[in-house]
Amino acid sequence: MRGGQLTDYFEASNNRIENIGLDSGQDGIEPSSSSHGRIINNAIYRVGGSGIDNYENSNDNFISGNVIDGFGIGPTEPAISMWATGNNTNNRNTVIYNTMVNGYGNGIRMNQASWNRIAGNTISDLIGGSGKGIIGQNGSSNNEISTNVVRNVDAGISLNSGHNRFVGNELSFASFGATGGGNMVIGNRSGALKSNYKHFNIGGDNNIIIGNYVDAAGDQPDTLGIVIFGSRAVMMGNVVAGLEPFYAIQDTTTDSYVQGNRVYPEV
Repeated sequence: MRGGQLTDYFEASNNRIENIGLDSGQDGIEPSSSSHGRIINNAIYRVGGSGIDNYENSNDNFISGNVIDGFGIGPTEPAISMWATGNNTNNRNTVIYNTMVNGYGNGIRMNQASWNRIAGNTISDLIGGSGKGIIGQNGSSNNEISTNVVRNVDAGISLNSGHNRFVGNELSFASFGATGGGNMVIGNRSGALKSNYKHFNIGGDNNIIIGNYVDAAGDQPDTLGIVIFGSRAVMMGNVVAGLEPFYAIQDTTTDSYVQGNRVYPEV
């Protein structure tokens, strides 16, 4: 179902799409310059490209209840792509309650995409060890990323742009990174990690980091709990269990308020 078939106010629902573009990288559903649409309750199995490619100037779309199992088999594309370049936008989309598994690329990828809501999605078991659960880059800011479950991926959530809100996400064998500054990181939970990873790696200026929980009991060696850098951070009420203090919280910020955090070396 290609972008040329989708106009504004479209609906793509209750379709079964499978075994397409395995060599050519064809996407399952691709709105392009198509806005105010609904992509709901589709089953997408084994596609060469993205399961859903919300491409260039596709704004205000509602993407919910889709199952994407096996994606990026050709060019390692993500399950759901929200991609814009140049003067184009990919804004104000709602991406909720989708399931993405067994892919060769990232789960949800944003490029120059802002003011989107990404919530309640499940992303797991990305193949090949290099996929990220949710990735945002190149000015992807002012997004809400909340209550997602991300498991068994290379990096759970990774954004290099600022002013995003991360609330109530659950990560297991999946790290968290936000380095753009001005981010809110509140009430997220991180479980076991691979070695040489950071549960939370948060940088830039003016970040707010409150009430996050790290359970490192199942970690491989040499992991770190919460690492913050930059300046003027507020970090309160976070808990790290299963790591010694030096490894649990590493703060190299300046002019920050870091109080009321707890470390429990043994769990």
